Order: sequence, then structure tokens, then C-alpha cells
Amino acid sequence: MNRPSIKSFSVLRHANARELLGVRIFGQAGDGLLQTALATFVLFSPQRESDPRKIALAFGILLLPYSVIGPFVGVFIDRWQRRQILLIANFARATLVASITLIALSSAPEIAFLSVGSLVISTNRLVLSALGASIPRVVPLDNIVTANAIAPTLGTLSTVLGAGLGVYLRSLFGGGADTNDAMLIAVAAGLYVMAGSLALRLGRGALGPEPTA
Repeated sequence: MNRPSIKSFSVLRHANARELLGVRIFGQAGDGLLQTALATFVLFSPQRESDPRKIALAFGILLLPYSVIGPFVGVFIDRWQRRQILLIANFARATLVASITLIALSSAPEIAFLSVGSLVISTNRLVLSALGASIPRVVPLDNIVTANAIAPTLGTLSTVLGAGLGVYLRSLFGGGADTNDAMLIAVAAGLYVMAGSLALRLGRGALGPEPTA
């Protein structure tokens, strides 16, 4: 009866597996927090009136990377070192999100805000694919199925918790001012920095692919 829980725990006994899981947890928590900030800034801010056309445009820009970038990320993760993808992409996301903070505090049009947000989400597709492809490199063969079940589940839970943290922090900061949304976005940038820092603890070639592949 206890065998599944023991096997699940055994996955975390491998140092690289723990680091990889940490990258996923912090990165996807940042995703949830950022999505909350983007939604509240564009759709629910009292400083701007959202009409159906603006809402459709916002969702179109933010969902575009899933259909345009998503089908091609496998090409890159099979040619670039996955540890470098996780390292560079997370720090790139942090930089882009920091720029979103400045945009939120300025008088720039919403299209600038959404365009940079789209770049962050595009990078997110690359990160998630690299995380999934790296699992067989950090756990033994007989633990791969368990790891493939645990990692996405914890990642999704982290996204939900990140979104919930965003709602809580927004109310704690005092509601719907652009300054409060900017502070939320800055916290998301910090979570991406933590994810990138954990990736830095992995060996450069620890996640593959093999140079001859």
C-alpha cells in the first residue's frame, strides 16, 4: 500500500532531480503570479476601461506563442544544452518581466505591455519543454514514469499557488493601482531569478543532449 509514496520519495533522493524540480516550481510559480498581474493590469484596472475588443486582443497576444512557438521548441531542446536553456531563459524572463514593471509604471500603450508579456510566455514554452526532456537525465530508468507524473503535477500546483499569491499580494498592497500591479510583476521577476539560480547549480552538460546526438 505504501509502495507508491516510497517510490515518489525516492525520486527526490537524486540531487539533480531536486534542483530540476526546484527550477520548475519557482519558474511556474512566477508564471502564475505574472499571469495574475497581467490580467489585473489589462482587464481589471480602474485606470483603464476594458471593452470586448481590448479583451480579445489581450488574450490573442498572450495565447499566440502557444500556437506559433510551441510546435517548434523540440527542435531547439534537441540541439542546445538544456541546462543552458533553463539558465539563460529564466534570467531572460526575469529581465523581460523587469521591463514590464517599468512599462506598467509609465504611460506606454497597452500593446507594449502585452507584446513583452508575449515574449515571456514564448520563453516559457521553451523552458517547460526543456524541463520535460531533462527528466530522464536526472533519475534512474525505473523512476522516469514516477518523475514524469510528479514534476508536471507540482508545476501546475505551483502555478495555481503563484496565481493565488498574486491575488493575496494585490489585496495586501491595496488593490488596483498600477503601482501595485508593478510590484506584483517585480515579485514574479524575483521568482524567475531564483529558478535561474537553481539551474546554475546543475552541471553544464548534466541535462543533455549528447554532443553526438
